[in-house]
Parts: sequence; C-alpha cells; structure tokens
Amino acid sequence: MSIASLALRDVTHRYSESGPAVLSDVTLRIEASETVALMGPSGSGKTTLLTILGLLIAPSGGVIELDGARLPHGGSSLARIRAERFGWVFQTANALPRRTALDNAALGLLVRGETRAGAREAAAAALDAVGVAGLAQKEARQLSGGELQRVCIARALAARPSFILADEPTGQLDHATTLDVTAALLRNRPEGTAVILATHDAEVARQCDRLIRVIDGHVEEAAP
Repeated sequence: MSIASLALRDVTHRYSESGPAVLSDVTLRIEASETVALMGPSGSGKTTLLTILGLLIAPSGGVIELDGARLPHGGSSLARIRAERFGWVFQTANALPRRTALDNAALGLLVRGETRAGAREAAAAALDAVGVAGLAQKEARQLSGGELQRVCIARALAARPSFILADEPTGQLDHATTLDVTAALLRNRPEGTAVILATHDAEVARQCDRLIRVIDGHVEEAAP
C-alpha cells in the first residue's frame, strides 16, 4: 500500500447537461491516515462526493489528484487504481450469502489477483481484528447485520488500500452496534490508510479526525 494523498480541485457535477449542479466548485484534500466524516442532509451531495472521491463516477468538471498526479476521468488505468488503492464499505452489507465469512473477507484480494492462500491468510487476520474470527466458517446468510458489516469491513481492511470509503455503513444498525462497528473500522485500519465516512450520525462523526459538511453541493470544514 502506498502512502497517499487524494485531492479534488474545483470539482463540479451534474447528472445531466441541463440538470442542476449536485456539487459546485469543491476543493478538498485528504491525507494519508486521516479519518474524515462527511455529513449533510439527504440530497446535499455527500454521496455524490464520496463516489467521486472513490473514482466510481467522473465529475462533470474539475480535477482529481492522487499523490499529486492528475487522474484521467476514465479508462483501464483508473479501474486498476480503484482496485489497488480503494476499498468500500456500503450501507447494505454486500456479501455473498452462501459463502463463508472468510471467503467474503478474502474476495477483494482474490479479485485483485492474490493467491488463494495469501488472500485467506490476510482475511483471517482482518476478521480477527474486527472481532469476528470465530465466525470465519459461517455462511454470510447465518450472520446478523452487525456481524455482516464487520465482515465487509474486514474485506476492506484485508486489501490494505490507501483509502477506505464508507457510505452510511451503520445506517441499518442499532446505536450500540453502530458505535462498535465504526470503532472497529477506524481502530483497525492499516497504517497510512485514510477513511472517508459518509454519515448522518453525529456520534460517529466525532470518532473521526475531521468533519466536512456538505450543504447544497458546497463543502465546509467543521469541528467534529
């Protein structure tokens, strides 16, 4: 994993040429090891911002930089960068229901071309780090919501990405589980890995180093 920085400069986004601007002139920089919460009301643009930061969609305008180098807005090189440098945790646990927790946690590394033995070793360590080592041989369909999210976090951690992006990863969990799962993600990230977390929960945001508020497509720094 590379020590990295990720930056947006004057980024705007519209979902159609004649549509309204979802993001307007966003300039933002994320450094290695930072934990950053994105907060804002529904429709504010925070999910769009997160998906642009994660290179899942290209902005309508502006520049994305990784380690100071400008990135293209598409192409095979971008797909490779996404696979190698970025990990995701979504609101709904996207696990293969009839595969074990260990297999699910190893999936990202297998897709990236890691050997099966190496992927399973890293996945087992990640499951242990987030407190579900004992569930490694259980199928995903047998797990609770909180356990599934820990498996998905383990999958992101096992790949040792430069950036982990989490889109409301605890939105469907109860309050106590929310705080536990968030702590598991932030506490166990590999050295140098930055976490960018979209959330509606102020207590979750307070666990992060920085808080970025997204309001009507604009961003502003705030105290977490």
